[in-house]
Amino acid sequence: MKFSISLPTCFEGVMYPIPFVEPGDFVRMAKLCEKLGYHSVWGNDHITTQSYVRELFPGKPPNFYELLTVLSFCAAATTTLKVGTAVAIPPMRDPFWLAKQAATIDQLSAGRLILGVGVGAYREEFAAWAPRLSPTAQRGEMLDEGIALMQRLFTEARVTHQGKYYACRDVEMFPKPAQKPFALWVGGHNLANVERAARVSYGYGTRRTSETRGLVRYLRRHRHTTPSEMVELKFHCAMPIFVARQIIRHRVANVNEYSGRYSLLPLLFYRPAAADVQAQSATNRQGRAGAVAETVYAEAIERWERVRRLAAEHYEWLVQRDVARELARIDLPLSTYTQWYWKIDLHNLFHFLSVRVDPHAQLETRAYARVMAGMLKRVAPLSFEAWWDYEYGGAHLSRGELAALRRLIEVRGRDLEARRDARVAAAELASLGLSKREVDELLAKLDAPPPADDFELDLSAARPAEHFARVTEAAVPRVDRK
Repeated sequence: MKFSISLPTCFEGVMYPIPFVEPGDFVRMAKLCEKLGYHSVWGNDHITTQSYVRELFPGKPPNFYELLTVLSFCAAATTTLKVGTAVAIPPMRDPFWLAKQAATIDQLSAGRLILGVGVGAYREEFAAWAPRLSPTAQRGEMLDEGIALMQRLFTEARVTHQGKYYACRDVEMFPKPAQKPFALWVGGHNLANVERAARVSYGYGTRRTSETRGLVRYLRRHRHTTPSEMVELKFHCAMPIFVARQIIRHRVANVNEYSGRYSLLPLLFYRPAAADVQAQSATNRQGRAGAVAETVYAEAIERWERVRRLAAEHYEWLVQRDVARELARIDLPLSTYTQWYWKIDLHNLFHFLSVRVDPHAQLETRAYARVMAGMLKRVAPLSFEAWWDYEYGGAHLSRGELAALRRLIEVRGRDLEARRDARVAAAELASLGLSKREVDELLAKLDAPPPADDFELDLSAARPAEHFARVTEAAVPRVDRK
């Protein structure tokens, strides 16, 4: 495990109060980090104050220190500590000079610079810096072209380039960075970073011969996960606690849940529809199958409601008498709604969806996963399509399963042909090492129809966030302490 800190190069007003940092703090913190054995220090990159910061701190402009200058001072004052940009903004920097500065710092620090780049969080900052360019410029295109250009400057003896935003003729830039190869890190929250991160790994020259769709599908097909790990999605979810407990099993997500210790809990409870109340499955110990009698459903609802009324009354009684909220909540049922912000990277979201949209998953959890899949389809259609084809609609085959299929099919050139009179009996499947359950699963894979759910969302049924906020607020107990 490696530890690092973020230097407040441009965080005054953005994350910290004004004033917050003094010029001498940067080198002092870098020296302390090296003494404590930290791996690296990082800084962020801004050039002008954002409008919301001006509103929050009228008449108190923040100090934004130039990123690479700060890192050069930190590198000069240390011997082993790495220094990194998180991130430098090529659309607001000349890529030739950024490459020159990076190579110089890397040489002077004996290979300790980590250069992270991104498009920039605030377009208003870009518009203030380049008012004539901003109406027509696409910062993502500028970043892509800038990355490709810097990669050439770091590796080629002479560079001639004629692009949409940058041009040069016979530029000879030395020294090159001390690190060979000199890695470029790509950061950001935009889904375009899937492709951008992949192309930094494979080289931007691939763009001439490989379309984005082909690259995304290749990465998914061959399980290259790093580019998908560069993209994060954040969901604001309200769900019954029993659903939340299933989702939380996916421990690769970051979760910020509504605090029942700090705030009063909305007394909202999940009520299953009649068709969803079924008997315990005879074949799946975790699932349900088959209808129950109408009288059973009616009595189940009455019993559930009775328990919830009692739990809600007890909760309100306790908080009215100033019993700590962390104790007042302990008897609320699993059907009580909670809510959280749930952040997960794209790679692990695909794994979550593969498990939770599966028909074997619990219906209520599957409903949430299905909506997430539909949202992903709208914002990342190419990545979604690759998952749909290779994961959700595809199947993995074991060594034994492949051996069975090879007895039925042979490869002739670029064709597949059925072997004459080929048949694999159940006994042969067993001889290939397949258990009865594995045989059943293989037959189910081959016999299964194509997936019917395309995860299209019915947007006419959607409600704005304000609707759910009102429902939640109305369910919060009105407590007058006694």
